[in-house]
Amino acid sequence: MRLPPFEVLISLFMYVIALIYAIYHAFQYGQSIDIPENENSFSEGWSFIGRKRDDYDSELESFVENTKKYTLWYIYHVLLSEIVRQVEPHRICFIHATIGIIFVSSNFKPLVSAAMFLMIFSYYVTMLMRKPFVWMLTMVWLAILNMLKQSVWEERLSPYLTEKEVCDAMIALSWLLLRVTSFAIDYRNARNKCTQKNSEQIRDYFSTLNYLAYSFYLPVYLHGPPLTYERYASMFPKNKLFRIEESLYRLKELFVALIRIGCLYFLNEFCMHFIYANVVIYNPDQMEHMNLWAVYGFAYAIGQYFCNKYIIAYGLGLAVAKFDRIDAQQKPMCVGRIHLYSKMWKHFDQGLHDFLFKHIYAEMCTKTSSLPRKLFASFISFAFIYLWHGYYIFLLVWVFLNLASLYIELFGRHIAQSESYNRILKPIGSNNIQRLNALLGGQLLISSSISNVMFIGGPSVGKWLMIHTYFTGGFLNYIILSITAYNLFQVSTFIFKHEQNDKKLT
Repeated sequence: MRLPPFEVLISLFMYVIALIYAIYHAFQYGQSIDIPENENSFSEGWSFIGRKRDDYDSELESFVENTKKYTLWYIYHVLLSEIVRQVEPHRICFIHATIGIIFVSSNFKPLVSAAMFLMIFSYYVTMLMRKPFVWMLTMVWLAILNMLKQSVWEERLSPYLTEKEVCDAMIALSWLLLRVTSFAIDYRNARNKCTQKNSEQIRDYFSTLNYLAYSFYLPVYLHGPPLTYERYASMFPKNKLFRIEESLYRLKELFVALIRIGCLYFLNEFCMHFIYANVVIYNPDQMEHMNLWAVYGFAYAIGQYFCNKYIIAYGLGLAVAKFDRIDAQQKPMCVGRIHLYSKMWKHFDQGLHDFLFKHIYAEMCTKTSSLPRKLFASFISFAFIYLWHGYYIFLLVWVFLNLASLYIELFGRHIAQSESYNRILKPIGSNNIQRLNALLGGQLLISSSISNVMFIGGPSVGKWLMIHTYFTGGFLNYIILSITAYNLFQVSTFIFKHEQNDKKLT
């Protein structure tokens, strides 16, 4: 079933108009922000614009600083890897491991380097045991990392590491934990299915050199994205192929990807001179004085800035990984075109979704499993997300809201696919059923969007947004918001169906 294109076009027009109007009100409110009072939140900005720049996103600032600092390392990685790939392709893992080990030893303090080597060694030992021991070790490392995130430990580490060094170390160790866990789980699964015929293949596939190369893989080491071992190992057979045309094509693809990342970065920087969303995150009480359109404009900007940041940060690692012939996942999809929470998890951070789906969800259930089993597998997956992000109350609330949204979506899909539901609604026609589903799904989209803004902006921003939406905004405001969510739902559904049809044709 598909709505008439003209109706979808009207939904797109109304959705875009609502976004532009909300962002305009956010810009107007930004004009009234007392910049001297919030001096620490702004930098001078570009001189030709003549406006202050909102630079309070510490993650983005750290990424930009690290990219400038380690640009030569990325260039060394690309050049040396390609030279070795053309001359001695079977030694590509050796060069990846060597570059990564030298990078860690040269750019991290001995205390941090030692922790990274210890994590890698601990999994090398534990993967020789049964799979439950691997997960037990992962839980131990998660507990250690979360303990080190507490302020008391930051103070104890301050004589040895600066605040930025601690932050970079925590981020790098968190990414590393996913990689070594992925390798260890894949290895244990392969050993469990091992036969005499394929034992040598398994030994080569999961060699110590491959383990070190994957663990220390530089392009995703510091800023992600998550990369499962299966994806990293996808380059092994491709490295035996040599064609100068193929190398030039990969080089062109890398260049184009970097140009796109650069363009998005400059667009994001430009917007940060006009929409001061990050200032609102650190001063959430300002939302009390905004009109509702400004609130929603800032909420959208918070989510879009977050999305842009990860498209830029992940995009760099993914571009180099694809140049290395790795079957890497796609970069994050724009949050402004996603209507279902399950698709948000699958398409925004596909690397994390790969890890959760392959190593947790798919090991606990299959497509034919009962609904309760699928719900339990989802619960365990989200529990891991909470443990990996950190033991904070607002993160627990965010994970709970995420899980609740996903459960509602699963139940809704289960009902929508039932014979009774379709039999009862059959008289109204398939197009009207889709409109009804979009109307109901739009309500879930509103609540899940609030939970996302809370994750990005913190509990205070989430609280104000929830109060404005459900309690103080008024009935008319909620109707307008529901219409906007309905329009997004229809447009997003149309785009996803169109993409699925294109995949089938190819």
